[in-house]
Amino acid sequence: MSNKKILVVDDEHNIADLLMVVLTGAGYTVRAAYNGVEGLREVQSFQPNLVILDVNMPQLDGWGVLSSIRATEATRKLPVLMCTQRDLISDVERAEMLGASGYIAKPFEIDRVLHKVQQMLSAPA
Repeated sequence: MSNKKILVVDDEHNIADLLMVVLTGAGYTVRAAYNGVEGLREVQSFQPNLVILDVNMPQLDGWGVLSSIRATEATRKLPVLMCTQRDLISDVERAEMLGASGYIAKPFEIDRVLHKVQQMLSAPA
């Protein structure tokens, strides 16, 4: 159905694995990384069309990963959907300021995530 590649970066294995199953079922090619350092490596090697990025992670948090993605010419325009358990206005503002393409709070509804992913992947670059 789709040849779009999605990278899920979340240190909570159950959430990353659930997103992988759902997104793969929707026709996407999906990989997971379980921390920010691994996530940045996967951005380079896997070259996804979209990154779903958790904020709270050990080693390198989602803010650091997003900043690195935006600081690199090759990935500057890569759509990034921030995903966190905190639904704070300050986090939403920070995500926008750092260049996130979208923001979704946990716990999320799978249908909402799928809709957001489809929306972001069909948007003009």
